[in-house]
Amino acid sequence: MDKRKYAGNIDNMKLDYDYPGGIDFHPGHKLSKELVEYLKDIAKNGMDVQRKASSEWDRVENSMEAYVDLNEYEASLEGKHSKRPVGLVVPMLYAAHETMMTYFSGMFTNHPIHKIRGLGSVEAVAKGALLERVLTWQHIMWKTGLDIQTVISDSLKYGSGFATLEWRKHVGKTGVQEEVTDLLEVLLKDTAGYKSGSLVRMLDEKVLWEGNKLVPIDRYKFFIDPAINYHELDKARYFGWWDIESVYDLSRREDDPEEYLFNMKALLHYVEQGNGNDEMTDYYQLSKRGSRHGGQGYDRLATDKTRGSTDILTIEVDLIPRDWKLGESTKPERWRFRVGARKVIIQAHKCNYMHNKPSVIGACPLNDGHCQIPISVLFQLQGLEDTACWLLNTRLDNVAKTINDMLIVNPHAFEWEDVINPGPGKLIRLSQQFYYNRAPLEALIKQLQVSDVTQGHIGDFGMMSQLIKELSGTTNLTQGIMQGMPERPTERGMDIAARGSTSRMQYLGNRIGLQFLYDLGVQEAYNTVQYMGEDVIVETHGRDQQKIWDMYGLGTKNVKVSPMDLDFPFMVVPPGGVLPGMENLQAITQVVQTLMNTPDAVMEITKNNDINRLFTYWARLSGFEDVEEFERATPIAGPQVSVQPDEQVQQQVQAGNMVPAGELVGYV
Repeated sequence: MDKRKYAGNIDNMKLDYDYPGGIDFHPGHKLSKELVEYLKDIAKNGMDVQRKASSEWDRVENSMEAYVDLNEYEASLEGKHSKRPVGLVVPMLYAAHETMMTYFSGMFTNHPIHKIRGLGSVEAVAKGALLERVLTWQHIMWKTGLDIQTVISDSLKYGSGFATLEWRKHVGKTGVQEEVTDLLEVLLKDTAGYKSGSLVRMLDEKVLWEGNKLVPIDRYKFFIDPAINYHELDKARYFGWWDIESVYDLSRREDDPEEYLFNMKALLHYVEQGNGNDEMTDYYQLSKRGSRHGGQGYDRLATDKTRGSTDILTIEVDLIPRDWKLGESTKPERWRFRVGARKVIIQAHKCNYMHNKPSVIGACPLNDGHCQIPISVLFQLQGLEDTACWLLNTRLDNVAKTINDMLIVNPHAFEWEDVINPGPGKLIRLSQQFYYNRAPLEALIKQLQVSDVTQGHIGDFGMMSQLIKELSGTTNLTQGIMQGMPERPTERGMDIAARGSTSRMQYLGNRIGLQFLYDLGVQEAYNTVQYMGEDVIVETHGRDQQKIWDMYGLGTKNVKVSPMDLDFPFMVVPPGGVLPGMENLQAITQVVQTLMNTPDAVMEITKNNDINRLFTYWARLSGFEDVEEFERATPIAGPQVSVQPDEQVQQQVQAGNMVPAGELVGYV
């Protein structure tokens, strides 16, 4: 069937799909239409609750963009005097936001993002290390760090940020060698060098990589069951979001059975007829992003002449299949639905995730565990920034009044064009009828006295700016500004000041780590165990490297991990709220030096600890990230340590068979 030539109603379109569970999800079927309307009602009810906070979010967005909506008078001034400032917004919230994001990016996006610990056996520990490296490989290929930053940024601006986790495959081309057959020789007769029996290199489609793809959700388009708070996402009866997606990308992914997509022929036809991009504002709140350029309205889709995008509604909801006519079961189940263009169901299946958790993950650092829409970190400071901007703008207005004279003028006494167009060195001509008038000039024109009551506003502005820094935890020291520090601070004092300056962000980071990063790690690990279908080659260096070497051979640099290798008990280590590198390196160095200079301590250390791993850990803390690049391919075995009686040791030393332990420090 040529879908481009089909001109009939979509309800009568012939579709050849084997729908899941034998349920008819054809767009024209009665059950399909009833489900679409019910799902849209759920979404609309959920969005009504979320819109209550949209005005707060809009104010933060304007602050982040340093944008102010000019009134009619300010717009007229800007048109006449383009260099005169009108309605300034000082982006202090933006600076606080960027400082926090710098801290959290260093805390949560360095590899490995998640630490996996195998349980029950040494083999499980080694496999846990391999799973950790597989996840790191996925993070690199899918650029997960950028998506994590988006979610954390949303949580700071809007009070909460959300993302969904999907298993995606990236299909590309790979080179394969094929033997030239007689038929292929005929087809390649115009290409020199290809004879029957020779080898030719062809390109064939292949999954280049697969894995967990983190997809941030626009906070303006997300909704959730209002009966729960964000600490309890797994208790929500429903949640979902609107999004704008390419129907061509969805159509390409339809052939993958793990995507659970169908009805893409109908949706593609419906959108190409120009029916996929209207009436969306009835369902979600448009943000004020890009207000300086006209806003992020739905106009960008209405003017899309290619007609290649449409709105997609995604909902996960707890339901009883018999009540929804989706089966005979009377037990609650969680189902996932996707509706395209408000008409076509393109996905409907029971959620069978191994982790048995909702597919949405969120961070809300100031949630108190009770409220449904928590306040944002930045909106708490919005009033202070508004006040600071008002102080600065009133000062500018007062200066403008002083520079631009306020005059009382007899309009008949002067040439009017000279009066209304002042300038340096300007000549103002008296009108002819007043030229010989002996009245004093002050009787014809007089400048009003301007009182400056804003002299202290600049100082007040600085005080407000400093207050915002202190309340947000983004002090000068946190931003790398040494202002206010002693002229010659000691190393100990600098260390205490640096740690104290980040204490507030450590608290927020700890909450974000437990709310978002931990759940993300759990779901990514279990999704990999459940869906991974291709072998992955990973490097062995890193955490628990020795355990991997014990399992695969000493000095092994790379290991091929198959899906069968990941069937073992494990746990995800909860992330901390401390920025990597904030450990007390000076204290660690002193401890190591003290121990290594004590001969008796050396024997105990080498007996119970791995000196090479200790050195590697110390080197990383010192900023030497690529220390593994200098390891030997096959490490040389170190000295063997055993405990012997003192008399026996003295005899061996005198015989020259032993040396003091301190002389071995350089070797170890």
